[in-house]
Amino acid sequence: MKKHFLFFASLAVVAMMSFTSCEQKGKSSGKDDEGGNTPAATGEVINEKLSPEDNKEHLMKIAKQLIGKFNTADQKAAIKMADDLVQKYQEYSWTGVENYFENKYEPIFSMPRYAADVASGRKSPASFMETVYTFSFANDKAIFEADDNERRWVYAGTPTEDCVILRCTDSNGKKCEAKVWGEGTTKTAEFTYEDGRTWKGVLPSKVIFTLKQGNSEYVRVTVEQDVDINKLNRVHFDATVKVCNIQWITNVNMDPTSGSCAYKIMYGSDELISAMFNLPSYQLIAKESYQDYEDWINQYASQYEYLISQIGSADAIVDVLRSVQVKVNVNNFGTAYEQFKQLDYYSGVAREQALCNLINDNQTNGLYYNSETKQAEVQMTMSQDYYGDYYAEPVLYFMQDGSTYAFEQYFDNAFYSELMQMVEDLANAYIKISDLLYNAVGGEVHFN
Repeated sequence: MKKHFLFFASLAVVAMMSFTSCEQKGKSSGKDDEGGNTPAATGEVINEKLSPEDNKEHLMKIAKQLIGKFNTADQKAAIKMADDLVQKYQEYSWTGVENYFENKYEPIFSMPRYAADVASGRKSPASFMETVYTFSFANDKAIFEADDNERRWVYAGTPTEDCVILRCTDSNGKKCEAKVWGEGTTKTAEFTYEDGRTWKGVLPSKVIFTLKQGNSEYVRVTVEQDVDINKLNRVHFDATVKVCNIQWITNVNMDPTSGSCAYKIMYGSDELISAMFNLPSYQLIAKESYQDYEDWINQYASQYEYLISQIGSADAIVDVLRSVQVKVNVNNFGTAYEQFKQLDYYSGVAREQALCNLINDNQTNGLYYNSETKQAEVQMTMSQDYYGDYYAEPVLYFMQDGSTYAFEQYFDNAFYSELMQMVEDLANAYIKISDLLYNAVGGEVHFN
């Protein structure tokens, strides 16, 4: 497996674990090269162009800081609680819950199965609703408790607030409670198909789920949306998943001409890793009231090539610990796609060289340390493997001295081995917290 892939994959693995707050440093800021939209610095600001060796040391330092902030202690209770509840209640019957709501929530519960059937071609997109469903958290509220003798969930009363509550005890007899409710404004949605089948829903703008043990809240999931459902020409979606102090935050905004997506990993109020993707110009087709969903999807399929040609520039940025930024810009996605299709006319060395030229001509990228001074960029170049075949390979180009390094060369054995050993130790420490995860993985993991 390529070292450069594992290096960046290792940062992703660590990011999905738990961390402590970011260390703050400071130097004077300034401007040098192009960089654009550098986030507010909480880490070290570097304005001078570093040598390849100094860049390697700085990247290693940030990677170690990221890994060094991992601490399993504050996640241990939450993970063991989740393990315990899953093991105890995974076989309990949900018939009582389904019957109470008269299967009104069946469309929601069946969505994962439905998505898989559509993706595999077993069902058409219009086959989702077979009858009329109406549901609203504002009208449906109930408390269910686990009957350990009958191994099922039973109705136990009505809460004073609009919510659905599940109550149970863990294997140690501690009281646990899962709760889901809606907040904000509601919106009525209705789909009517050609054969008269109708789906209706009164949807709250925000849905919240919590999981508590005693008075301690271990899990909170918040989903907020604003979608023009009947025309699907506006989408705003926010989701936050919090486990103890760790938060995963997603934000999506789309309209018929532009869209963006942002992702963050937080520890408390501290930002650890963030990523942003932006499409400032494209064209979508709104669903008209006279169309059913199969016709709407078929309209997209028939105009696939044209719609891609309308995509303009694309921007992305990844930030680690507010200390390292990687920024990428595609000049014109539609133009690049048209050029990519032309590669079919080439073969062998000519095709690989054309691919290198296409990537280098249509995108710019850079590595930054909290300033607008570009430290390095990635370029594509021709390389030859052991068997004499040519292929396109990414190389690092350093701005200070113009030197280039293949990824395999730059992230050499000494650098890579030390980092991967740290990641391996942390991953195994995390895995050992959870019996379910440990058994699912099959024991400790090894990355070498």
